[in-house]
Amino acid sequence: MTARDQPLLLGVRHHGPGSARAVRAVLEWYEPPAVLIEGPPEADALVALAADEAMRPPVALLAHVPADPGRAAFWPLAEFSPEWVAIRWALAHDVPVRFIDLPAAHSLAMGEG
Repeated sequence: MTARDQPLLLGVRHHGPGSARAVRAVLEWYEPPAVLIEGPPEADALVALAADEAMRPPVALLAHVPADPGRAAFWPLAEFSPEWVAIRWALAHDVPVRFIDLPAAHSLAMGEG
């Protein structure tokens, strides 16, 4: 088993330019077979939209309760967000990318949004 076969966890500061640069450098060096990002798994189907050159940050994921739109959660992404950098890297390198966190449906149902 090589080092690349082992999971690599990157702790990042959300919206941190330094973290974004570090994430890009590590992804280029490590070339992971998959990228997992903190965020709602319901958004997995939207990841491919980030490959479109017309999709330019700032952008955000939004989840809300249809019967109570004030109960919502946002996941903003800027050009300098480590999450955005990781998504774009994965798409450019044909690497699967998925969100891993508590589903938004659960956190909103618990009143956390």
